[in-house]
Amino acid sequence: MTRKDTTANAGSPADDPEDEVYTARHDWTASDVPTPAIVRGVAAVTGTDPMEMRPLYDVLDPEAVNQFVTHASGRGRPTRLSFRFEDCAVAVHADGRVVVTPCE
Repeated sequence: MTRKDTTANAGSPADDPEDEVYTARHDWTASDVPTPAIVRGVAAVTGTDPMEMRPLYDVLDPEAVNQFVTHASGRGRPTRLSFRFEDCAVAVHADGRVVVTPCE
């Protein structure tokens, strides 16, 4: 299943059958924070209800992720945090991108 969304403050990503990567763009300088976007992206890629997934805090500290990414966005240099969650590779970028790719 493929999911892709490149709009600000993404709600539901659109299907793209030729690409297995979920990409969403957000504005970390507004009220948007990374952790909900991470969970939505992984849920879209895996086809899993977010309530059925293990908690994100089992993998990392959500508040630390939120602070790292939102504070890094104002630094003017590329910043990315990468990790694995629910059999997916997740990259959260300071420029607002959340990229989720299924692991094989």
